[in-house]
This record gives sequence, C-alpha cells and structure tokens, in this order.
Amino acid sequence: MSIRDHNITVWPALGINFWGVAKCGNSAVKSRLLEASGFTDENVLGTVSVQKDEFADYVWPVDAINNGLKNFSVIRHPVCRTVSAYKDLVVSRPGRGEQAGLDINWKFDQFLDFIVNTQDETADVHFRSINWFLSEPMDIVLKLENQFEDWCFDFDKPIVVHQSQHADIEVTLQHVEKIYSRYQLDFERFNYDPMVFDCA
Repeated sequence: MSIRDHNITVWPALGINFWGVAKCGNSAVKSRLLEASGFTDENVLGTVSVQKDEFADYVWPVDAINNGLKNFSVIRHPVCRTVSAYKDLVVSRPGRGEQAGLDINWKFDQFLDFIVNTQDETADVHFRSINWFLSEPMDIVLKLENQFEDWCFDFDKPIVVHQSQHADIEVTLQHVEKIYSRYQLDFERFNYDPMVFDCA
C-alpha cells in the first residue's frame, strides 16, 4: 500500500487535510483547494489533471491525524457512487476500467457481481469502501448530494461537473441489495438510506 492509495492531501495554508474518496467529487474539491492556494492554471483546474502528484502533497493517515490541521472529506450515497464508477470505468474510460480488472463489455449487473466480490485490501481504489478511505474520525464530512450547501470554508465551494459519459442505468431493488451487501458499513456509518437516492 502506498501513501498515494490513501489519497490524503495536505493544505497547510488552508488549515486542512483533504481525505479524498474515489468517485466523490475529488477533482472538483482538489481544483477548489488548488485555486484557494493561489494556483491559476486553467488547463489543470477543473480537470482530472488535479489528481497528479505534482499538484499536492500526500500524507499517511497517521500524519494527517497528528499534524494539527482539520481533517475533512466529501462522500456520496453508495448507490450513486457505484453507478458513477460504472459510468466512468466502463463507459467513459474503458482503458482505466481494464486496469481495474473490468471487462469493458460488461453490463451493470456484471459490474456489480465483480465489485461485490472484491475486498477493500485488494480492490482498485474506485471500489474500496468509504470506510476504507476514512479510517479515522473526521472533523468535517460533507455529502456530495447536498451540492455543498453546508460548505464551511472561507473560500468558494467546489463546482461539480460530471465528466463521465451519459449512460442510463436503471437501478433495481436487486442492484441496491448487492450494493448494500458490499458497502453496508458505509450506509450505516454515514446514515444513508439504501432506498433513498438520486443519481441523476
């Protein structure tokens, strides 16, 4: 496991550590953090390029907990997070999906069967649980579905633009049950109702 896998970036000038959870608005949040830190390159801001190591310093969880900065994260309803991962890695970026072990011809059912049988320790980052990423208590946890209405920082809130190609996914009860079986602790810890979500 590398320091980069944990996806915790440190922003001393802003007084925060950002614990990034895959498929939870990371690029949008990191763009805003970069901008608030004085970065101005429009070719990077608002793109997935903000994920590159050169634009932020990464730290281990123990260092983030002990460095005196506020720890914050953004999370997303597990059903919508899973739908987003499918749209991203099967529909929009199939090359990256293949790196994650996916068959780019899979339908959503086959994709779910795959991720239900993965474990956090060996799964691609896109399929790890929120609990895996947030292994420690956070000072601030915001929910992406609230569109940052509860943004509590002195700089502008992120603007989330869904970059995955459009693909209509009809989420059935069977799908929800599979997602719940994989991410039950995420539903419970962050008070998500498995049957109440809007992945539009």
